[in-house]
Amino acid sequence: MKYTLFLLTLLFSPFSMWGQYDFQVDSTFNGGVNLNLPFSIVADEGIFLQTDGKILVTARRTINADSSIFLVLRLNTDGSLDSTYNHDGINDTTTIFDTYNFGTEAVMLSDNHLVVLGNRGIGYTSELYLQKYKADGSLDNQFGLGGVLMISEDSLWLSCRKLRSFNDTSMLVLYEAAYEGPGTFVRKTILCKINGNGQLDSSFAVNGKLVFPQALSYPNFDVALGPEGNIYVLRGSYSQANGFNTYKVMQVNPDWSISELFGIPDSTGSFLVKQFSTDEDGKLIVWGSNYTSQAWVWRYLPSGIPDVSFARNGLLETK
Repeated sequence: MKYTLFLLTLLFSPFSMWGQYDFQVDSTFNGGVNLNLPFSIVADEGIFLQTDGKILVTARRTINADSSIFLVLRLNTDGSLDSTYNHDGINDTTTIFDTYNFGTEAVMLSDNHLVVLGNRGIGYTSELYLQKYKADGSLDNQFGLGGVLMISEDSLWLSCRKLRSFNDTSMLVLYEAAYEGPGTFVRKTILCKINGNGQLDSSFAVNGKLVFPQALSYPNFDVALGPEGNIYVLRGSYSQANGFNTYKVMQVNPDWSISELFGIPDSTGSFLVKQFSTDEDGKLIVWGSNYTSQAWVWRYLPSGIPDVSFARNGLLETK
């Protein structure tokens, strides 16, 4: 089961290390041919494998140039729509995300419950909304208010950077809160922990929220979790001095302070980090590419030291 999920992850990554694996088409899935769905996958990690082998897909169906419908699909192991999921395998339960550009993130919990996060803006402010679906596709009324939880920050504009499952039952949400107006500029980067019932976990940081120091606040855009509960944040910033991006991996310490583990300089001028995660051993994996065909994969020990047993001194480079 874990191997199948790994294949799905590779297929939707920016690139795949095909030479290291023996890929074979599963003839039981849609007759062994590609499955084309009339929808757009909306989340960076929008495909999830249930424990029974069925597949959840977060998707969007465009209605016209300025509106769309958010969907969750469930496929059987053979690639057909699962008619036991909501109705005809397609769940189009009304969401309160913005109808067209809702920047969706999603995670699946260990009980096959799916949590989806989206944005809704009104004027110069916005909120984040989480909706939790039970295994049958219905909203979980024990989560937030009728299955929906709203996150707001003093009338600031919110944008989600990452939603992660934490210890199988709770979630970490990394988001930015900002406002720019005449003579006023506010920007915060916040990591909050949400329990399975839709409540902020008061034991996490300060009343469930960790506000990053201003010097680190922009643009933190990814978070990764180690198997022991370690929390890492990837921060990228543009250097006007040298004209390219610099990426740093920060660690959240037990006392909620932030320390830098390592940096990844960009000597090409076009480097872009694509993914940031940990493996089963707690090692940190950073995927990057430029705007042509070159790509890199780094692997670091939890201490931030390059894993010299991986490729060439911790770095796999392709051209």
